[in-house]
Amino acid sequence: MKLIYYGVSEEEIAYIERWQFIHKTPVTIVMEGLSWENIHLAAGHDGICLYPSLAM
Repeated sequence: MKLIYYGVSEEEIAYIERWQFIHKTPVTIVMEGLSWENIHLAAGHDGICLYPSLAM
């Protein structure tokens, strides 16, 4: 399984990296929220984590 996480804050990075190490699950971290400009980064991932925004 491979996950991508959109809208990650600086404070969350250490927690996500620790979680992926413990669970041996690769996680791609994207600091920007999900948008038309970066949705292509989700290709090849099995799951997407994000915080929805009003713009969605």
